[in-house]
Amino acid sequence: MKTAEKRLMTDRKGVKGVVDLNIQSLKDIKSLCEKNGVELEVVFGSVFIGEMAILETESFYEFLLRTVDITGGLWNFNTYNDLAYNPYNYYNTNHYLYEIGDLMIETMNGGEAPEGFGIYLTPENISSYIEERKSKRKELQEYYKQNNKFPLYDFDHETNYKRDEKLSYMEKTGNRK
Repeated sequence: MKTAEKRLMTDRKGVKGVVDLNIQSLKDIKSLCEKNGVELEVVFGSVFIGEMAILETESFYEFLLRTVDITGGLWNFNTYNDLAYNPYNYYNTNHYLYEIGDLMIETMNGGEAPEGFGIYLTPENISSYIEERKSKRKELQEYYKQNNKFPLYDFDHETNYKRDEKLSYMEKTGNRK
């Protein structure tokens, strides 16, 4: 079993000290921003489902909760959505294609986004969001137990943001690789 898949199937507590260290760093950054009149915006970027399986711990939920508390609100694109289930939207498990980055910016500016792609988390909605996220993780665990794999989309699926560009290139050059 691959590492991400093992971690999906194992409920882990995470590393408390890492959360505390990162929270303190965020507080320091926020303080510097306030002292210098800089507006701080925090964004959690889109992550491939394999990486999400590694990150999903109680420590992650605590980090998310504490980050929202410190910032008053943030955009979260690290969500269970169709784009996260398509490996063709990522260079690797934690680096999304620039088209996904563009979609994040469009979403933050009020543009239309695929269902479940991006949510603005606030102190008012963070607790219910975490409970919903835990539920989606359990669904993913159940899927894996039954199928022994992640429910990934393939190259030709509509969630592949590079598909049309790649298909156009292949048609022009006759290169089907």
